[in-house]
Amino acid sequence: MAASVTDLVDQAFQQKRHELVLTGPAAASEVEADGLDEKLFTITTLNFLEVSKCDLKIASENLSKLVNLTSLVLHSNKLSSLPDSIGKLIKLKLLDVSRNELEELPETLGSLVQLQTLDVGNNKLESLPESICELKNLGHLGISHNSYKHFPPVICDIPSLMQIKAGDNQITDVPPEIENLSLLKLLDLTNNSIKVLPGELGNCAKLKQDLLMTGNKLSDKRLEKLFVQGKAKAAIEYVRKNCPKMAKAGAAGAGKDKDKKKRGKKGKDSDAGGDAPNLPTVTVLHCSDDTISVKMTPAAGETRPFIVCCVIKNVNLGKGNSFKTFIALQTKIHDTVCAKRASATLATHDMALIKGNVTYDARDPDKIKIHPLFQKSDTTAKELYVKLRNEAEAQRREKKRNTYSGIHKYLYLLAGKSQFAFVMDSENRVISLPPLTNSDTTKISPETKDIFIEVTSSEDVGSCKKVVDALLLEMLNNFIFSTAEANSNATEEPSCEESPAEDGRHPGSLTVEQVRILDPEGQLKVVYPSRIDLQLEGVSVVRDYK
Repeated sequence: MAASVTDLVDQAFQQKRHELVLTGPAAASEVEADGLDEKLFTITTLNFLEVSKCDLKIASENLSKLVNLTSLVLHSNKLSSLPDSIGKLIKLKLLDVSRNELEELPETLGSLVQLQTLDVGNNKLESLPESICELKNLGHLGISHNSYKHFPPVICDIPSLMQIKAGDNQITDVPPEIENLSLLKLLDLTNNSIKVLPGELGNCAKLKQDLLMTGNKLSDKRLEKLFVQGKAKAAIEYVRKNCPKMAKAGAAGAGKDKDKKKRGKKGKDSDAGGDAPNLPTVTVLHCSDDTISVKMTPAAGETRPFIVCCVIKNVNLGKGNSFKTFIALQTKIHDTVCAKRASATLATHDMALIKGNVTYDARDPDKIKIHPLFQKSDTTAKELYVKLRNEAEAQRREKKRNTYSGIHKYLYLLAGKSQFAFVMDSENRVISLPPLTNSDTTKISPETKDIFIEVTSSEDVGSCKKVVDALLLEMLNNFIFSTAEANSNATEEPSCEESPAEDGRHPGSLTVEQVRILDPEGQLKVVYPSRIDLQLEGVSVVRDYK
């Protein structure tokens, strides 16, 4: 009779083992019924742990206690997420979480600086966290059988990579920056939707025979035939000599056919100074040690777990109707993208009025004090909630409706909650109480120069990012310019209420500074906008990371 999971854990604990493997039907029935034995997380001698084919649904935060792990194998389970605490396993060299149900990966993966092999194949991923570019020892990356539509650009920032397995996705393009991977020996892109390969791929000197491309629909039929015939070496040489250099073509303004149309539709990403002509531009500034950051507490994570922030710098809300237009945009986004705050809540603050760094926390509503927007005095969160609920009830009765309407429709989100989420600055002033209100203390005005954007959600981080994306796009479309640009074009630019024209006038531009969301230990949870964010239609994105 096979030993039970509890017995195996006990034995490993008592014998101070370095390896523990839990797998198979017997282990699965125990793990599915009772989860993992908490005693497992006290076996700090372990350097190899495998829990596979066990229908494991939750990877415990306590995994971080296994500080000596060098290999963690969690493949063939039912994991929908990984804990942020996984970033504390700084000795990890191998991480296999393939064949699960993961939809996103934590930014804390970037802390695993000794990681050599990462396998996240057979999941539901559409992107990789920007932080993995910090994995300077990563040699083997597996992302096959996921939902990638584009080759994740952050991969090209990991020069140590020797093998990339990205087959069976929906990838349509390979970026010219692939040439940065000078150690690359194997690239598997089978069964994707790639039509053109960049000539830069031929500059990967060590990529000689293991370029796998069958199952794509290459527009160059001669090249496609070479791959079908298994002549990878000849195909790579053909790419080197005959495929267009995408980077040079882009710099010269080439792409008169479909490529140019695609760039016009999806927008263009470039390094500093490389924005596309006649497109509105967002310049992204990399966060530094002096940049404001947001620390998220465990209480906030349990109450309203998702938050994204950034700073829009050097705005000119005092020009024309810019301020009124901006306020109207917020209302529009709350009603549409935020689904009347049910999906997410958008808050804006005057950056100059926020003191120090920010904390995202949650506590008993009786113990939260805030000076609500446009109110004369402070109130507790509970008092404000009750006041709004009473107003909503009175309005409902007056109009003889069965449900709340208008701005009160979101109140159900807080019904019965023992804790409310809130944002406060370093002087313990509550500046935001989502989804109810902002603080009057940090409200924006026509004089505001830098806007601190804060979006929270109970659904997912993607909902937060979608809201900020929409706000930035609306600002560009409504000609809310940066201060510098507004001054330099004061005599010829249209007012902000005008629609963008196609008569050669300079398009709008914004400067956005990244803001990091940190866990209680200071580990990165989210940074926005990351390298994979801001896929805005018809917008050039310049990433100034110098």
